[in-house]
Amino acid sequence: MNLQIPVKLLPLLKPRRYKSVRGGRGSGKSHTVARIFLALGRKRQVRVLCCREVQKTIASSVHQLLSDLIRDWGWEIGQDHGFYKITQNGIVGLNGTEFIFSGLSNVTADNVKSFEGVDFCWIEEAQRVSARSWQILTPTIRKPGSEIWATWNPDLETDEVYRRTITSPWVPPEHMMDLECNWRDNPWFPEVLNLERLQLKALNDDLYQHVWEGKTRSRAGLLFKRHWFNWYEPDELPEHLTFYLPTDYATTDIEDPEVQSEPDYTELGVVGHDRSHNLWFTDWWSGQTDPEEWIGEMARLIRTHGVQRTFEEKGPIYRATKSAIDRRLKEKGVFVVRTPIASMQKKAERAMGFVARAGAGSVYLPKGKPWAERLIEQLCSFTGEDGRIDDMVDACSILARGLDKLAVPDEPRKQKRRPRPFSEEHLFHDHDDRNHEAEAYLR
Repeated sequence: MNLQIPVKLLPLLKPRRYKSVRGGRGSGKSHTVARIFLALGRKRQVRVLCCREVQKTIASSVHQLLSDLIRDWGWEIGQDHGFYKITQNGIVGLNGTEFIFSGLSNVTADNVKSFEGVDFCWIEEAQRVSARSWQILTPTIRKPGSEIWATWNPDLETDEVYRRTITSPWVPPEHMMDLECNWRDNPWFPEVLNLERLQLKALNDDLYQHVWEGKTRSRAGLLFKRHWFNWYEPDELPEHLTFYLPTDYATTDIEDPEVQSEPDYTELGVVGHDRSHNLWFTDWWSGQTDPEEWIGEMARLIRTHGVQRTFEEKGPIYRATKSAIDRRLKEKGVFVVRTPIASMQKKAERAMGFVARAGAGSVYLPKGKPWAERLIEQLCSFTGEDGRIDDMVDACSILARGLDKLAVPDEPRKQKRRPRPFSEEHLFHDHDDRNHEAEAYLR
């Protein structure tokens, strides 16, 4: 049996109640843990719970990774060394070993009982697991000798797994194993990934340290820097502000079983623009909900703050919700100029206008507002990569693009000179369909 375990991860074979394996891309963390559990399951009967924060379908779990390894080793029933039966929702061994898969975000007091009797709990992408999920999970894995394993890529120092493992470990050292493993520790690190690694290192060392070296996204910021932003008290808000409402809509059905990731947030911000071109963030609403609710919140913010113009991104969501928004605002007696802004493909490019304004020290945030702290965290951890929670950043990006659009008025359309009626120019050189017909008739 060739498990191909990096030397740095060999301590995982020793018993310990809590095991943490963290690091950057290409380290082989998940493959190593999968190999160990499959080998243990063949050696003796075990029950392994494979979980993550959000799992709407089995495709978003490690089921595929485990299945691929089973087939590569010839361990699927029907192969030469058949042992595991792979089903649509699970994996079962001939000795009774069982792999079960679950999302933690929808765990309740009723279905948490299914976790009892688990020998090993493997939490994949543990940096995304909420404090609530940890509090529910850990006391449920209580079989004598049971272990909880977490594989994760360090993201923010405020993440629950970082706090529990590094900032303030909540168990004695003799019960906790924390291993860091990065690309250089993986003897099977492929050359194609190495080329990607070197390219990012040359472009952005801060981002490289986060993606490949397993460092948290800098508290100082990657694209946005924390010291750029100003904080103000409520009585410091200036007068004569022009209020805008930048938006980032989401229409994802949070109950849709086909959605494999956490639903996006709809973000609605209220920002005042003063005569010195400073931006004063005054209110914000966020929600993972359907349009019926967030359209109502949009109307409330517009009315409360006297918003004069909204900025909304053009695209399928704008077209799908435009009529509903117009109708709802009219019903509530709320009138505002709605300004659609052309979409851009790359997130980082969208954000550059707001980067320039923040870098100039022209952005002000209210002290003591949780949403303002959340906004700062998203901005300073923004990388432009897909799969990140950065909906507030998208709203800020469209704000800057909208203001830039207002600052540069559209070029006036040139009035086309109308030829003298019935002249040769009128009959033969104005190429609309009617004149083509006239030309053919005269000929």
